[in-house]
Amino acid sequence: MQNRARQNVFLSKIFKIFTGGKGTLKNIIAIIIIFVCALAIWAQQSSSGSSGSSSSTQPQRRSFTEQRNLMEEQRLKEQQRLRDEEELKARSKGQTTLNTFPREEEQRLKAEAIKKIELDSILMIWALDSLRLVDSLRIMFGDTTIKTEIDTLDTLIFDELLIEEKKFERLDGNLSELKIFGEDFFYMASEMMLVPNIGPVNSDYRLGIGDELIIQIWGDVQSTESLIIGRNGTVSPTGIGQQRVAGLSVSEAKKLLIQRFSKVYSGVRNGASNATTFVDVNTGNLRQKSVIVVGEVAKPGSYLIPSTAGVVSAIAKAGGPTNTATMRNVVIRRSGSEKIDTVDLYGYFLTGKINDSISLSDFDVILVNPVGKRVMVDGAVRRPAQYELKDGETFEDLFKFCGGILPEAHARNILVERTNPGVDRQSYTIKEEDFSRAFPQKNDYVFIDFVDMFKNTVSIEGAIKRPGVWAFEEGMKISDIIDLAGGVLEEFFGDRIIVSRTHDDLSREMFSSNLKDILDGSPQADRKLQKWDVVKVSSIWDLRQRNFVDVYGQVKKPGKYFFREGMTIQDVILLAGGFTEMAYKDTVEISRIIDSDLRKGNKIVYERINISEDFFKLNTNKLQHMDVVFVREDSKKKPQEIVYLGGEFLFPGNYAKVSENETVKDLIVRAGGFKTSAYLDGITFKRSKDSIGQIGINFYELFEKNKSRENIILEHGDTIIATTIPKTVVINGSVNSPTATKYVEGKNVGHYINRAGGLTLLGKRGIVYVIRANGETRQVSLSDKKSVNAGSQVFAVDGPPPRERNPQLVLAALSALTSMAAASVTMINSLK
Repeated sequence: MQNRARQNVFLSKIFKIFTGGKGTLKNIIAIIIIFVCALAIWAQQSSSGSSGSSSSTQPQRRSFTEQRNLMEEQRLKEQQRLRDEEELKARSKGQTTLNTFPREEEQRLKAEAIKKIELDSILMIWALDSLRLVDSLRIMFGDTTIKTEIDTLDTLIFDELLIEEKKFERLDGNLSELKIFGEDFFYMASEMMLVPNIGPVNSDYRLGIGDELIIQIWGDVQSTESLIIGRNGTVSPTGIGQQRVAGLSVSEAKKLLIQRFSKVYSGVRNGASNATTFVDVNTGNLRQKSVIVVGEVAKPGSYLIPSTAGVVSAIAKAGGPTNTATMRNVVIRRSGSEKIDTVDLYGYFLTGKINDSISLSDFDVILVNPVGKRVMVDGAVRRPAQYELKDGETFEDLFKFCGGILPEAHARNILVERTNPGVDRQSYTIKEEDFSRAFPQKNDYVFIDFVDMFKNTVSIEGAIKRPGVWAFEEGMKISDIIDLAGGVLEEFFGDRIIVSRTHDDLSREMFSSNLKDILDGSPQADRKLQKWDVVKVSSIWDLRQRNFVDVYGQVKKPGKYFFREGMTIQDVILLAGGFTEMAYKDTVEISRIIDSDLRKGNKIVYERINISEDFFKLNTNKLQHMDVVFVREDSKKKPQEIVYLGGEFLFPGNYAKVSENETVKDLIVRAGGFKTSAYLDGITFKRSKDSIGQIGINFYELFEKNKSRENIILEHGDTIIATTIPKTVVINGSVNSPTATKYVEGKNVGHYINRAGGLTLLGKRGIVYVIRANGETRQVSLSDKKSVNAGSQVFAVDGPPPRERNPQLVLAALSALTSMAAASVTMINSLK
């Protein structure tokens, strides 16, 4: 029924396309199309059950059949996932797994799904053929008015298919929500994770070719030198000649150079107290080394990293490990194949330490292998995630990686879901005493449950001073927990107090007592409590609405306030924080309901009260429930409105409006006007009020041609920016090579499009806009020469994709029209 309704809607839309205009030709064409479409539907439905379909529709039927099979496969997978989840829940609760999905029901659902997708496939094929026929007729008659309707129908048809596909999409289970431990470390930009490429460095840093040494001498002699360690590993400081420092640590190089300078300068005495000349050696820019990162990383390749960087920085430079990468078996190779070390990144993540012996050299290869054994841990642990384990590591090691088990965990027994590859899935229980002896397996799902509830608590809520949970003690009564909670509030309801009770078998009951009697010390009303009881003290406002008054207007805290007997207008204004600076302090108004009739509604009157100097000393004008107080705004006290002028103005800065109707031109003239360097066609005007943004104003026509239509009244927060003349035009959108090019006066839009490589195939069917330097937007043709000015942006928008042209459909349409003409002639002759 649903498919038939959609088909009828489609036929009616086609009929409206051709019958919307005048004349009989379109009406006759519409009738022919509807007749052909009806025959297509009948032909498709009659051939859907047979194996021999026509050659013209067979390719379409094959593609939809494949899609149908894929959707059915996804549906069955989703069904299996739901069954697995139900079984997991049943096992976690200690229940017996039941076969909750009978075979007959499964077969019935499968047959219904196949039938539904088959009908949808027929609809899609019929719709596509109908659209092609309509398009062929449009081409023949040159009628472009129906193009929009055809595009709409085309979109609707394919949206139907997408909706059906989404119904069968498989949702990821909760297991995939667990993040891989350590992946967050590599989320930040790789550049931020690299060590700096400049000193200072540790004193044990080994100098090498390309490192920069900064030698400073002060005292009797003063000089500073920056020297790069050359290919021969030496530097040549002034006065001491060539010195070999490559391979030395920074401290060793400093000691060597001080010793050499002491032979040249008598004041250098290597740290002695009588030294008069001092030498310091530090590193500047550090050398870089090239390493190769391959394997399971986001961007494998060769990278330059600072000489102090290690394995972690190199992997970060390569985009970090992928979801399938190991973090515990990263291999470092040297000289092509020599394996020099392996790195376990867990040591870095958990303790901040990594193998101290690893020092990368030029052209080292860092291989990130695929992950081995990965286990998922969820529930009452500090870091639920997916963890990688090595052979021999136990559940005890796994829980150390997780940060430990939470104190509120039920850790005596934990649930493990284990997949036996190619066989089945099974549940296991691991006892606490076996944590150090049991070994997790690949793809295990470990769940640690929380303890159910506190065993010795009672709680109290409602009109009580300190509501919350309290410790239960044997013999505790209702009055005891009221005392622990600080007593009842003034508005407590004393006729009833309610206690909700949960028994050990989790069944529940409720009883009540008289709260006033309990507070008066009645032993009959003061009943004993049990663990898990919840005591509810009601308020009188739970039974009736609380009286209130409203305050609107120019007070600091307008809103609704609880009404008290004897409250005056002075009281409520003070409760609302008093008057604001913008308040009209001569009068205030009170609106009051004096009569209420169910049929006629409320009768309301208002009173205007004069405010004198002794207003807050008086105690008059008492309020009633539901009164509304209005404090009006003083229209004479509006805040100043500020407008900003920036850039190429004679006197840029902030300006206050001097009149309500001050315009853009008035303000610019008052500010001294523009500098000679200002580009009038490129001045931008932005309005922050109501988040309007940029407004296109032609300042050239406003000032040079005095056209008042470009002049507008200023608002608070307006910004006007004047710039110098730009030199470029930016071309974006559906062009082959978006770019910026030099502005040439008098060139048309097509010139700039060609500078960007011309329009794309879709761009040729679209629209071109020019966004002028002042923000004004125009739709233009390629021959337009007036719209582009310096600083403009030319933007091309995609058009619709070209439709497939089928000559056979055109011939079919011509044949149908010929038959129609022959039938018309026969009809006319028979009437003569």
